Amino acid sequence: MADPGPRPMLLMHGTQDQVIPLAQSELLLKIAGETAELWILDGAEHAALFNHAPKEWTQRVSSYLAHHLGPARSN
Repeated sequence: MADPGPRPMLLMHGTQDQVIPLAQSELLLKIAGETAELWILDGAEHAALFNHAPKEWTQRVSSYLAHHLGPARSN
């Protein structure tokens, strides 16, 4: 049975995001509480992780997911 408690939330926000102000992610972090993490990505624009993300960002996301969901399994 799944735990009914709060779920982890990962917020990533670039310092050069011209679409959504960083303050919005900071507010969401406060609302979500201790189960949330905010990663501020220096120099990144909006949706930068999906558009030519540096390898270190994708590795960091993979580590975060493995920590919260368990390691990936092959079929």
